[in-house]
Amino acid sequence: TSPRGLAPPADPHPTLFATAAASDPGIAFAPLRLWPTAIARNETSPLAQLKALGYGDAILAARDARAAGFDEALFSNTRQALACAGTGNVFALFGERLVTPPLTDGVLAGIVRAVVIAQLAPACGLACEERSITLSELRRADAVFVTNSLRLIAPVTAIGDSGGGDTGYARDHCLLMRLMAALRDRVAAECGVSTNDVSIGAT
Repeated sequence: TSPRGLAPPADPHPTLFATAAASDPGIAFAPLRLWPTAIARNETSPLAQLKALGYGDAILAARDARAAGFDEALFSNTRQALACAGTGNVFALFGERLVTPPLTDGVLAGIVRAVVIAQLAPACGLACEERSITLSELRRADAVFVTNSLRLIAPVTAIGDSGGGDTGYARDHCLLMRLMAALRDRVAAECGVSTNDVSIGAT
């Protein structure tokens, strides 16, 4: 047991809990509508780059996004720079240049994020840049998508009310589709299944 107060024990013995559940195959590559939340991501916190139990902000932001008719919350940090979606990393396409916020902006280092930056983007002929980006700049992108290990690459079809419905961003942008196909092929190869078993274009 720990002593009273916030100091951790000198010789901790943590307990690991794990659960398993079947994933919904329809979630992979399915489009998303993002709702910018007023809740700020604290980029100065060491916990911003850890998957920890403190999900209160994300839960409240997700509730507000659903109440507004959207799928996911979109976080900026305390400096008004874009950080992430509630459960994923954000990328924006500007021509043949791919931009995503750096980890120092309060971003969790996602697995699919790393694969896109290091492997898929170069293979698809895209220059990838990690730099700060504002919400207004994001809204001017040619295409926007969110990545995580379940959604893989999720095309963003609207950000707040800027999209005017599901036509605000190019869900079928040619470079975005190329990235999605490359990730589909990689997942299929690593899982030893046919690419037909990893579908693109779920609704």
